[in-house]
Amino acid sequence: MVNHLMIAFDDLFNYKDFIQASGKWGRSPFGIEVSLPNLARLEARSTSFRRAACTIAACGPSRASIMSGYSPYETGVLNDENWRDHIKVEQIWSYHLRQAGYWMGTVGKVFHGYVPQPSSVYQALYDSEPFTVIHNPSTERTDWGGLYGIGFDNEEHWYDVMVSETTADFLANIAPGIAAEGRFWHWEAGFHHPHNPWYTPNRIYESIDLDDIVMPEDWPLSWDLLPFAVAFTGMGQHLGSPSPSTWDEERIDWWRKSVRNYIAAVIFADEKLGVILDALEASPFNDNTLITCWSDHGYHLGDKGVWHKFSLWEEACNAPLLISAPGQTTGRTVWQPVSLVDIGPTVCDYLGVDLPDHFRGISLRPLVEGGTMPERMIPSFHYGSASGGIDDWRVSVYQDETFEFYNVMTDPWMKDNIAAREPDNPLFLQYRDMLYEACRDWGLDIVADGAIIRPGTPFASLLGWEPSPHSPTNSLFVMGDLDERARSPNYRRMYQMGTIWRDPADRLIKMPLGVGSIYLRNTTTGATVVGNDGGNFITLAGGRATRTVIMGDGDDTLSGSPNGGAAVTGGRVIAYGGRGNDLIYGGSGTGGFGPGNSELYGGAGDDTLMGGAGNDLLIGGAGDDSIRGGAGDDTIIADAGNDRINADSGEDLIILQNGSHFVWTGAAGTDTVRVMRTGQVQTIGGLTASDVIDLSDWAGIQPVNVALAGGQVEITAAFEKVICETTNIALVAGCITGATVAA
Repeated sequence: MVNHLMIAFDDLFNYKDFIQASGKWGRSPFGIEVSLPNLARLEARSTSFRRAACTIAACGPSRASIMSGYSPYETGVLNDENWRDHIKVEQIWSYHLRQAGYWMGTVGKVFHGYVPQPSSVYQALYDSEPFTVIHNPSTERTDWGGLYGIGFDNEEHWYDVMVSETTADFLANIAPGIAAEGRFWHWEAGFHHPHNPWYTPNRIYESIDLDDIVMPEDWPLSWDLLPFAVAFTGMGQHLGSPSPSTWDEERIDWWRKSVRNYIAAVIFADEKLGVILDALEASPFNDNTLITCWSDHGYHLGDKGVWHKFSLWEEACNAPLLISAPGQTTGRTVWQPVSLVDIGPTVCDYLGVDLPDHFRGISLRPLVEGGTMPERMIPSFHYGSASGGIDDWRVSVYQDETFEFYNVMTDPWMKDNIAAREPDNPLFLQYRDMLYEACRDWGLDIVADGAIIRPGTPFASLLGWEPSPHSPTNSLFVMGDLDERARSPNYRRMYQMGTIWRDPADRLIKMPLGVGSIYLRNTTTGATVVGNDGGNFITLAGGRATRTVIMGDGDDTLSGSPNGGAAVTGGRVIAYGGRGNDLIYGGSGTGGFGPGNSELYGGAGDDTLMGGAGNDLLIGGAGDDSIRGGAGDDTIIADAGNDRINADSGEDLIILQNGSHFVWTGAAGTDTVRVMRTGQVQTIGGLTASDVIDLSDWAGIQPVNVALAGGQVEITAAFEKVICETTNIALVAGCITGATVAA
C-alpha cells in the first residue's frame, strides 16, 4: 500500500503552453517566460498529461465529475448546482479509500466552495477535523490596473497560506503517527489561486516586467468564429471585441496588465506548492506517496475576445494534470488526450482499492509508467453542446448544429475551422460521429435531422430549432420554444440556452405539460417564459436583459439557482404569479448587468415575493403573502389577504390598500408606510423616528387619535386602526404625515 497526496488548483490553465517555452508553440506566445520552480520540481518526478480535459469548464460540475466519476448528465450537476443534492457521499471515489482503511484528511477547495463541507460529508469521508478558513487580505491594497489587479503587503493572511501550512503540518506532525499505527493516508490540499480575484503580495507584481508581455504575433486581426460559439461563451469578462485589430492602446494596455495579474496569481500558487513539496521531501513519505496534481479546467486570457472559462475551446477544456508514481524520479510527457475523470480510477489502481462500475474514467497507470493505451474520444460538455479531443484534434458540435474541427498541434489558437471550409472532410465526419457516440455513452443524446431520441437517455440535445415529436428522455436542451407535441411523462427539465434567436417570436418559451423545470441560461436579449399548470421550477441565470415570467396555476418557484433560495442572477425580472402558492425572487444585479429593478406580481395564492438588489416593485396578490424588499429603494403594495411585509434595507414605500397586514420597517433606511382606508386593522413593527406613516387617505376622517392600548400604540379614526408595536406615543405621532393628530 502507498499514501496519496492530492493537490488541486483552481482555474489554472496549461501554463506550459502559454507562459513557458515547452508548449505547443515551442515558445511562450505571450512573450514572457515565467519561472515556476515548484511545478517544475513536481514535473521532474511526474508524468505530465498535456491534454487532460475537464467534463465541463466550470468549477462545480468539473469537480463533481472528478470526485464522483459520474458524467454531468448522470448527476444533473451542470453549473451552480450543489453536488450533495445529486450525488451520495458513498458514490465519491475517496469514500472507498476510507472503507479500505485509509486515514483521510482535507483542507481547502476540493469540492466546489472554499469552506469545509458539512458535517455529514466529514463523517463519511474524513478523519481530519473541519479546517478553519483564513480568507485573503482585506487591508490596505494597491491597484495594479487591469482585471483583478490588487496587491497587498501582507504575506501571511492568505487562503493558500492556510492550505499549504496545514498540509505541511500534517506531513510533519500527524502523518508519522498514522504510519506508526500501521495505516496509510490520503490527504487533499485545494488551493484558491489562480482563481480570481488575482490578489497576491505586492512583491510578486513588482517582480513581473510588464514590457515582457506582448500580444501573440499569430493572433488573427479578427477571430473568424461561429456566431453561436461567440454567443454561447457570452458570460464572464470580455475584451469588448473578438477582433484585436479594433483594440486601441488603452485596451491593449488593459489586456497586458490583466495577463500580468493572472501570472502573478500563478506564481503565488507555485510558491505555496513549494511549501507542500518541501514538507513531503523532508518527511519519511517521499518515496511511498502517490501524488496527483490537477486543476479543474483551463482559462482564456483574451484569445477570441473572452477572458474566462465556460467554453468548449482547448484553452478552457484542458487543464494541467501531473501524476507522480511512488518512487518515480524522472519526468514524462504524454500528449494523448485523457480525462480528469481518470484521476479517481488511477488513484484507486495504485492504492489497490476497487471502484464501482459506474466510473466513467479509466486508470492511467500504463501511461504514467511509460506504456501505451488505446486512443479514446475525450468529451467535454456545456449544456447541449459538446467537444471532444482525440489524437491531435478537437471536434465540437454546437446546439445550433454548427461544427468546429481543429488540429490543435499545428493550429494551437484554433484559427482554421476545417469543418466550416470542408464540411465533408472524412476525418472530421469520422471524429464527429465518434463524438456523438461518446456523448451517448456519457448520457447526452445529440439529436439531428429529427432522429428519435434513444429511450433511457438522461439528457437530449436537439440540434437546431425544431424539437422531435417523440422525446423519451429525462431532460432536454433546446434553443427555442418546445411545443406541446414534444411532451412526455419521462422528462422533467428544459435547458434553454437563450443566446441566439431566429426572430422575436422565439423569445416566447412555453413550458409544455410534463416539463416541471426550465433552466434559462445566459440570455443576452429579452425572453418570456410561460409556465404550465403543473407546478414549475424556473431558474434564470446569467442574463443581461429583461426576462419576463408568466407562471401557471401550480405552485411555482422562480429563482437564480436550481436549488432555489437565491436571487435571479443578472438583470431585470418581471414575474407574474398564477393561482398557486408561488415563490418568486427578483434580480440580484450581479455580474455587472445592472441593478435589476424587478417587478414581481403575486397571484391568487399565498405567495412569497423576494426583492433583489435594485429598486423593485413588489405587489402581493389576493392570498396571504410574504413580501420582502431587497437592498434597493422598493415599492411594496399589499392588496387583499393578510400579508407579512419586511421592508429590508433601502428607503422603501409600502402601500397598504386592501386586507389586513403586518409591516416590519426595522432595517436601515427611511421607510414610508402609506395606509389607505380599508376598514381593517394594520400592524407596523420596527418603527424608527426616521420612518413615515402616511395617512393622506385619512384626510376626510381626521384628526386621528394616538393612544396606548395594551402596551401598544394605536392610531385610530372612524373605522380605521393601525397598531404600532414596541414603541411610544411621541415617536408614532412624530412619524404621522397627511393627517392631524388630536391633542
